[in-house]
Amino acid sequence: MKAKGDATYYLIKLMNELRTQFKKFHVQRLHSNQGGEFASAELETYCAKEGIILQTTNGYSPQENGVVERANGVVMPRIRALQLATAMPDLLWGEALLHVVDTLNKLPTQPLGMQSSHERLYGAAPDLSVLRTWGCLAWVYIPPDSRRRKEKLKPRARLSLLLGYSNSTKGYKFLDLLTCQVITAQGGNAHFHEDFTADGDYVKQLLENNYLECMHELPSTVPIVRIKTTMDSFVGGSGGLLHSNLDLTLDDAPMRADPPVAAGAPVGVADNEVPGEPRGTSSAVRSASKSSGRIVESSNKSASSPAEQPAAASPAKRSTRKRRTRKHGKTDEKVTSGFEIQSPPVVPCVKRPRRTQKQNVRLSDYVVGHVHAVQGDIEIPTTYKQARASKYWPQWKAAMLAELQSLRGHRTWRLVPRSSAKKMKVITCRWVFAVKRDERGRVTRFKARLVIHGFKQQRGVNYSETFAPVIRFETIRAAIYYAVQRGWAVLQYDVKTAFLYGDLVEEIFMEQPPGFQEEGPEYVCRLLKSLYGLKQAPHIWNKTLHAKLVTMGFERLDSDFGLYALKKEGEVKMLLTVYVDDLLLMGTPESCKATAAALKESFELTTMGSVKYLLGVEILINRPQRQIVYSQQQYVVDVLKEYHMSTCNGCATPEAMSPSKAVQPETSEILPYRELVGSLQYLVSASRPDIAHAVRHLGKYLSNFDHTHFAEAKRVLRYLQATKDYGLVQDVSEGTSAELVIYSDADYANDPADRRSISGYVTMLDGNVISYASRKQEINAMSTCEAEYVAMSEAAKDILWLQGICEELVWSHPVPLMFGDNEGAISLSAKPGKQTKHIENKYHMVRRNVELKRMTVTHCGTEDMVTDIMTKALGAVKIARFRKMMKDCGGRDDIYFAGYCCAGAASY
Repeated sequence: MKAKGDATYYLIKLMNELRTQFKKFHVQRLHSNQGGEFASAELETYCAKEGIILQTTNGYSPQENGVVERANGVVMPRIRALQLATAMPDLLWGEALLHVVDTLNKLPTQPLGMQSSHERLYGAAPDLSVLRTWGCLAWVYIPPDSRRRKEKLKPRARLSLLLGYSNSTKGYKFLDLLTCQVITAQGGNAHFHEDFTADGDYVKQLLENNYLECMHELPSTVPIVRIKTTMDSFVGGSGGLLHSNLDLTLDDAPMRADPPVAAGAPVGVADNEVPGEPRGTSSAVRSASKSSGRIVESSNKSASSPAEQPAAASPAKRSTRKRRTRKHGKTDEKVTSGFEIQSPPVVPCVKRPRRTQKQNVRLSDYVVGHVHAVQGDIEIPTTYKQARASKYWPQWKAAMLAELQSLRGHRTWRLVPRSSAKKMKVITCRWVFAVKRDERGRVTRFKARLVIHGFKQQRGVNYSETFAPVIRFETIRAAIYYAVQRGWAVLQYDVKTAFLYGDLVEEIFMEQPPGFQEEGPEYVCRLLKSLYGLKQAPHIWNKTLHAKLVTMGFERLDSDFGLYALKKEGEVKMLLTVYVDDLLLMGTPESCKATAAALKESFELTTMGSVKYLLGVEILINRPQRQIVYSQQQYVVDVLKEYHMSTCNGCATPEAMSPSKAVQPETSEILPYRELVGSLQYLVSASRPDIAHAVRHLGKYLSNFDHTHFAEAKRVLRYLQATKDYGLVQDVSEGTSAELVIYSDADYANDPADRRSISGYVTMLDGNVISYASRKQEINAMSTCEAEYVAMSEAAKDILWLQGICEELVWSHPVPLMFGDNEGAISLSAKPGKQTKHIENKYHMVRRNVELKRMTVTHCGTEDMVTDIMTKALGAVKIARFRKMMKDCGGRDDIYFAGYCCAGAASY
């Protein structure tokens, strides 16, 4: 399966096959967990039609589905063992899984009376001679019809890697180690070297080059290593002779044009023999084949090809002295005395062909389903010249050509003589390169953007208005909660080349794109449309999109200009969020589809399905459990890697309770302090309230920092290392109402530099965190009571904002409730006193709203004041406690696998 959403299709397919192929089998009950992949209308309809009873486990009770859970516990260790033994990349874990399951089905088990599952199902014992070592090397015969003319001197077999057993033919499945094609062949047409495999890094880079458009430089010969066994660790260790690499050379290969058929090997294959290795192959022949360099030529077309085998070459007698072998990688040449180790087979090698190979559709689908990733760093060029010198030049060039084609399609400019610019300044431009990644950090696309140097524009000459609103993270969390509470789909769309849709009013001239000049330097581009880099480009695009949405009946909310609502008869039917060119549509699947179709009439939209990854935040929606998770695990991993902290030790708190007073000597060293604090601030904004106070503290020193502050920032990274899988969890309530609560707190005279207090608040909707903040107060409070009162006024602004969103969305809610832990401040919010006459009028907002009954203020014990985490450095116990109260917790992967489901026709 490529996705968990395909489970319904394959489950129905399996039940149909059982009923058709085995008359005695008829599924009567379907028992599963509460995973979203099993909660589809299609599956329910099928089971109702066939009279099958659907039964699920209780939440978080895997023991109720013990048979399947135990099966997973049996299979996964064997997959790990295969991959550790062969050092194959994780990209091939799906093939290892199929191989393990097929092998287990053929082995006898005690519960079945020492019969195998295969024998119990088919009534006949399986042929165990067909079992082979997964990931081993094999030479697969090339049929004459598949050879090119004038290639009489070329090899007659392909050096391949065994992937497992073919389901479509009676044969094995191989990966060609030169062309990266997946081929099938019967056992008689393949010669196996079960003690050896290809180097895992080589296989990994081969897959990436062919199916992910990477440009790894592969060696001209295939590096071969011995498969690790229990004896390997005993003889020679990890660096012993058994692990020495081999280079395959054509000189070592005894080749024959027409080899004789091995004695006793039948030409045909019995119907019940899968994959169909000849029964007559004697153990002597099998033994000789392991130590010789002979090739068994076989077919990749059909299982009916003749089973041709060449005569075994007589292996030369080896001396006992240590020999030096050519190594592709770093190896040791230790020889362990006391053991007689058989010499490795002399395996011929074929040089890599220069001609391009047609991509195999089967493996392309496989890579998308199981891999779809680029491992390793991709250096992003900053100039056109660097892109040309990059090993990824073909990808960058293709991205630039695609960008130019889009620009021409939108009629973004027209070429005019330079003299047409008159006294106007011709602005230069540049190429900006990037790679697009998914929620797991895997590269999905190479991107190139032509950007004009907008910093050379002059206000009043070639631009005026620049304002363009974008939605806030707090609004996104509230909007998605609103949608999931009503059972709506949350679908993501991307507007391609969004800035090119707006018409440009000002007269602007630009140089031709670097590397793609259509005419000589005497011609320049007269811009007709907005372009990336122009100061007014975001404003023009937002104005264009807003006009379109208004014609479709959407209203922009006053609480956030990035949120639109479609109302009918006073009831909200749809929501739409806008962050530049990233759109979220929320509503029924039918209404989302209709709205997207209307938008596509004016803009080119990319449909991305149910929201999974938005603005660097992974969004997981578990509808059966009614949970939403916001996680930035991959972002944390990337930040740790960027600052060389990937292998650092974690710590339990983001900051020390008592800051260091050690004096650091002055240094001229340039530290990436501002960049690091900026990266951490993005984490705070999106999903990590637990580091808000630490990052606010670090932000004070952006213009005057030293090694002490950089060490404090690195401590936050160590904390993230220990909690990188943490994220905000929202438990969606039943019904369509909302309960608004805010916690307010202050730490009096916290800052030793100016003795100002720190305010903090956490705003919750139905007990789920929506917004939070940690800020230094603008005034010097004269008492703890005054500091708490000022903090309440700051918190009141946020709860009133959320209340405004609820009112605009016709979201019923009781009067918001504010919690504080200072009785004096709570008293001041209800009635004035002489001790408050000096406080500025703006801080009395909380009192006015209490009088208007727009909110209620009540007391909360200090031990339950979750906002403490926003105002001061805390110990590990309190950090963990308040983190739990905010549902800022780990276990993101558990929530993901518990029932994360995508948008679709049946399940959204």
